Amino acid sequence: MASLEVTAAGSLTAEEVLGRVGGRRDGLGAEEAADRLRSAGPNAVRSHRARALPVLVRQLRSPLLILLAVTAVASFFVGERADALIIGAILAASVGLGFGNEYRAEKAAEALHAQISHQCVVLRDGHPCPIDVTRLVPGDVIMLQLGEVVPADVRLVATVGLECDESVLTGESQPAAKSTDPVLAGSPLAELACCALMGTVVCAGSGTGVVVATGGRAAFGRIALGLGERPAGRLRHRPRRRAPPRGTGQTGRTSTDTIAHRWQRRGHPMTVRQPQARRQRVKSSQARRPKGPPTTV
Repeated sequence: MASLEVTAAGSLTAEEVLGRVGGRRDGLGAEEAADRLRSAGPNAVRSHRARALPVLVRQLRSPLLILLAVTAVASFFVGERADALIIGAILAASVGLGFGNEYRAEKAAEALHAQISHQCVVLRDGHPCPIDVTRLVPGDVIMLQLGEVVPADVRLVATVGLECDESVLTGESQPAAKSTDPVLAGSPLAELACCALMGTVVCAGSGTGVVVATGGRAAFGRIALGLGERPAGRLRHRPRRRAPPRGTGQTGRTSTDTIAHRWQRRGHPMTVRQPQARRQRVKSSQARRPKGPPTTV
């Protein structure tokens, strides 16, 4: 069954949403859930897998390696085959070492990512069953408890004092109270009181709901995928401020000395002795300053 946007599900009753996504109040069967998982895909925004080809492509995109490759080819065609072989060996060693290090790091990150697992409780043929959140499909009926992170976009069918912290999506600092009553069509995410959104946290009460959207089709997933996309155009960089050329200070001092020399040759007095006169005035003022009585320690 196709997923349903949470904003559209909020304006429908619980029974209408169950009919749209092909769910039942007692949950899906195991075989039916497996079929939907194969068609809808895992409930994950992104999956981290170490692949050799992208790692090798990233290594070959280095401008320095491209320059070395061009140099090796040019050396080979002009007859400098020894130089071409040496450059080729350096190029192969550089690519091999970089590829090996990065691929091992990717495998380590994949192993760490595989160790992280989150589970939720769903209804399978009317019986509560804990499963991994990546196996959720539209139409699953899940049970939300205090402290859990909502694993998908959910249309609530039953609540008991349920409140969710939705600050990650709406920016609201206070928890949002939840109910089962539908809202007006076109309501924003912050006003979907009958829905629990992926990525939000249950901070009070409990509830039961039907999954309407998973992975990148959920509201949180669309935002996460949008943040991961690169802009099409190039970013505009601010021009750097150029530093003053070398010798500017020396040129200024030379010009000052030249002007002072010409002024002195014309017979005008210079104020070169002002620092000496200032020191003499300071000394005389210190001599006139009264000294205090001697201090005995």
